[in-house]
Amino acid sequence: MHDTLTGQDNQLASLNVTLNNLDSKYSGITGDLKSKQTALSTEQQQTKDMLLIKPISPKLIVLKDC
Repeated sequence: MHDTLTGQDNQLASLNVTLNNLDSKYSGITGDLKSKQTALSTEQQQTKDMLLIKPISPKLIVLKDC
């Protein structure tokens, strides 16, 4: 009986380690995805900003002779 309980304790400890490892990997993946999502959001906003900038009218450019 004692050996059976010890074996089950070992299995539970091993399962706990496996679950902790999976949790760490999941946290790493979700953190990476959040980081990439933030970077993409920033790029999208910068692209939008650039597209909304009105070009300078050529009539407003004054060229001076050097």
